[in-house]
Amino acid sequence: EREKIKHKNLSEIERRLVDSHSNHYKATITGAMQARGSLERVIADLEKQRRTEQISCWRDTLPLRQELLKMLEEYKGSVRRANLFLSEY
Repeated sequence: EREKIKHKNLSEIERRLVDSHSNHYKATITGAMQARGSLERVIADLEKQRRTEQISCWRDTLPLRQELLKMLEEYKGSVRRANLFLSEY
């Protein structure tokens, strides 16, 4: 579920980045320096939001992945023990 939220948020950020880059390009062509500077700040902020979302998702899902690995190791140990018992009989 967290991954879905991340992808939704990243898609929105990417859409806004594309729009901002397009507007930045237009401002560069027309020589609108004030708008260009403002758009550069918006682009930098959106890129920061993208990194923050990726890190946040990683931080949110890390404990789940660690728990999954722990459970997998426990399962493998149980299977090994079961195989030992089965091979003795």
